Amino acid sequence: MLKNKIKDISIFRKMYSFFTFHIFGGNSVKLHSSNNNEVHFDFSIVKNSNFTVNGKNNKIYLDKNVYFKRVNIFINGDFNEIRINQNSILSGVSIWIEDSGNKIEIGEGTTIERDTQLACIEGTEINIGSDCMLSSNVMVRTGDSHSIINSSGKRINYSKDVNIFDHVWIGNNVTINKGVDVARNCIIATGTIVTKSVLIENSIWGGIPAVAIKSNMNWVRERIKN
Repeated sequence: MLKNKIKDISIFRKMYSFFTFHIFGGNSVKLHSSNNNEVHFDFSIVKNSNFTVNGKNNKIYLDKNVYFKRVNIFINGDFNEIRINQNSILSGVSIWIEDSGNKIEIGEGTTIERDTQLACIEGTEINIGSDCMLSSNVMVRTGDSHSIINSSGKRINYSKDVNIFDHVWIGNNVTINKGVDVARNCIIATGTIVTKSVLIENSIWGGIPAVAIKSNMNWVRERIKN
């Protein structure tokens, strides 16, 4: 009986995925399954989104109750992974991966707004924690896309991971550069360019480049009326 129930659930999920993603979602998926590329999602809503995957052994995982609207994912390379954890909401977001061995993970309950881009290259990672809030026009990049070389012809701008820890609020028009860590419960003010790690929890940062503005701070999504 238990095996039959599991089988029934599996069939239901496949039917749900087919109708919500392909029939009602208005989505476009371009990948070669013969190259072991896979897209998995578990009771999520995906609307008007595009998935383009070139290469092999690339995986895209959407956990339960994820909401995608006008999300564009482009992967060019092998053995890359995108993982979106449960209850996250992405609207008007672009995810761009080039080269091989990259990973982008977004934690539970994180929200990301329109015209935000996550770009990962050269086998690096972008890790965004749980309950983070990224506003519109945010740029998070692990590399510069092109090479900077010194007078000896040696490259000096290798790509590096970006880690944004739990419960971080990133304001409008913020840029997070390669190699940056952002500590828990921080706020990155509108228009800030973060070039070095923000290591003080519960702090507000702003400016070009980012500097600490206030400490012992935190934030909530709700507008509190005193």
